Formats: sequence, C-alpha cells, structure tokens
Amino acid sequence: MFLTIKEVAKLLRISERHAYNLVSNNDIPNVRIKGKILIPKEQLLNQLFKQEA
Repeated sequence: MFLTIKEVAKLLRISERHAYNLVSNNDIPNVRIKGKILIPKEQLLNQLFKQEA
C-alpha cells in the first residue's frame, strides 16, 4: 500500500511542505509513478519504528 504526500503529512503531523522536503532529501522512502510521489507505507513505518529503538 502506498501513501500520498498529503496522507504522510497527516500521519506524521507535519506540513505537506515538510513532507516534500523529506522526500527530496531521501529521508523517507519514496517512488515516483507517472510523476506522482508515493511513499510505501510499510517501509515508512519500519523506518520510523527503527529510529525509535
């Protein structure tokens, strides 16, 4: 399952601009399909939980 920038921003409680910055810096996993940025939900959650440990 993939999340959009808007969904990631809401999930992480950050602005959409900040979410775009995280993507552009490759701080969160992402793929581009037909120009649309999508974030793999499982990879994002794994990365977040990994950083907390």
